Amino acid sequence: WSAFVDVGLRLADPGSDIRSIFKDLRDVLREDRNRRATHQEKRKAIDALGIRRKPFSISDLIQRHGSFQGAQNYLQQELGITLIVRERVDASVYGFKRYHPLVEAQDDDTDLQAYVCDEEHGFYIVHTDVSAIFVSPPNDRGEYPLELVVIRKVPVDTPCGTSTLEAMTSTILEACAHRKDPNHDGTMVQIGWNMGARTRPVWAPQCARILGYATSFTKKLTDDEKTRQDHSLIGALSVLWALILAYVPLDITEPLRATLEGEYPPMATSHVPLGSGYRIELDDTIFDFSTASRAPPEGIATAGYVAQVPHIIWSHTDATWLDWSFGWTVARFVPDDFDLPDDEGSSFVDMELKVVVRPAAATLSVFKPDALHGTT
Repeated sequence: WSAFVDVGLRLADPGSDIRSIFKDLRDVLREDRNRRATHQEKRKAIDALGIRRKPFSISDLIQRHGSFQGAQNYLQQELGITLIVRERVDASVYGFKRYHPLVEAQDDDTDLQAYVCDEEHGFYIVHTDVSAIFVSPPNDRGEYPLELVVIRKVPVDTPCGTSTLEAMTSTILEACAHRKDPNHDGTMVQIGWNMGARTRPVWAPQCARILGYATSFTKKLTDDEKTRQDHSLIGALSVLWALILAYVPLDITEPLRATLEGEYPPMATSHVPLGSGYRIELDDTIFDFSTASRAPPEGIATAGYVAQVPHIIWSHTDATWLDWSFGWTVARFVPDDFDLPDDEGSSFVDMELKVVVRPAAATLSVFKPDALHGTT
């Protein structure tokens, strides 16, 4: 029935009675398949995901516990987070430059221009079972500036958490299958605002910069299907935003929220207008958070994406409109012919901190995009 209705919607003339009938049929089928979560179910889901947990501030913890070591002990014992002092140094001091491959192991085939990112070469390894917050040594005011955040088990390992990760994975893979991406290995797609990236529509000069909603769909889909997929991806990114506000230190999120709420609208698309609220589907149940805040206006989804020139994964910097970028790894698939240990490869590397973050599902990370970084 679903396939029959999808074909009917594609073939029926816009505005015709036949199309209206098919739309009604589609709605009935969705109502039969998906029920809406009750208020109590939504509250349980929010609690299970940890969205209502009280965030902390590193500066407040240091003040409350009387010392940096006191804050360290509290984070380790109560939250399982390691607080680490590590100085950020300009990459040029280490001889690191842009557009070089990053590797975790070296063999006869390793590119001679590659940077080997392991403990022997002075890198700190954040293993897959470790949550860590990196701060610089104290400045003249006695403050410890935050540099990098890695929180594992986001969301926590519960049936609801597992369902959420599976739903997010399906949403990302669907988005990556139907939207355009750069000509690199894997897929990276955008939703929301196009914040001035270079693009060249047929009517514009070469390398014109366009500010507006990203038009990323490549496959011929109905407007209703585009709207549905936009709602799904907005929902996934809004869940990420809610997790960021719950798990990431206030030292980062408070000034960020002040900037966003004062200058930028929430996420929307040409098919989903501005407003509040988002929805996600978990185990054939629709969770409609109609009054919740959406994610900020720009987001991306990636699947096996590699930044490269043209076949080499390279170190790089990103020009962004905010000081921080946030990432959420919801799944990790290791191919059968993978040569490295399962927890290596696709690691994030901050070249200025000399830190390697090993990849794992359910990992929330926060990094400085204008610092030299890359993926192994």
